Amino acid sequence: MKTVKTHVCHIDRKKCDATASYSGADAVAEWRLQELLPCDRCRQAELHANAIKGLSFGKHERRVLLEAPSSEAKYSIVPPIGTSRSDNESTRRAIRRLAGVGLLSISEERVKKQIGPTQWDTRTYYVRTVRRSPLGQAVVDKVGTDLMSGKVIRWSLHQLALLSEVRLHGDELIAVFDRRVRGHVDERETILGELRSLSGNVE
Repeated sequence: MKTVKTHVCHIDRKKCDATASYSGADAVAEWRLQELLPCDRCRQAELHANAIKGLSFGKHERRVLLEAPSSEAKYSIVPPIGTSRSDNESTRRAIRRLAGVGLLSISEERVKKQIGPTQWDTRTYYVRTVRRSPLGQAVVDKVGTDLMSGKVIRWSLHQLALLSEVRLHGDELIAVFDRRVRGHVDERETILGELRSLSGNVE
């Protein structure tokens, strides 16, 4: 297997630690590799953890972070608390803010909805899905009770612990990258198998 082309970190423009000596990703497209890089356990996570002392959360940010799936779970939808346009916008703003400070990861899920009497009468669309980042998971683990109660959080008491929880180095970082690459390859093979089965049934 070939060695992954060395990437440059978008935080400090230095060599990416995860790809420097990793091999085994030749089955993954270059653009997809960018999404699999463990930036959320590396310098990007360190940057966000160091900036967390200035954070303050409103009720929508607290709710979204608490309801979001864990960092190791599948991405999922966090619905608004109501059905009004204001409720939807408040939830979207909370998601954007949490993602901006490194506590939430955002993805898109392809959804197929049946709109007619047969299995072929379907409409496909994409929905925004989320899960906690490793830093977001560490925050919930450390101060989840305070988030739930609305209590003011003294980030200075937790900052070092959060940083040590999420920041990985060396072989640990490479292991996370390897696990993500292998998971992506397995998922792709599952999808291809389902498509081959569907094609066989049609024929």
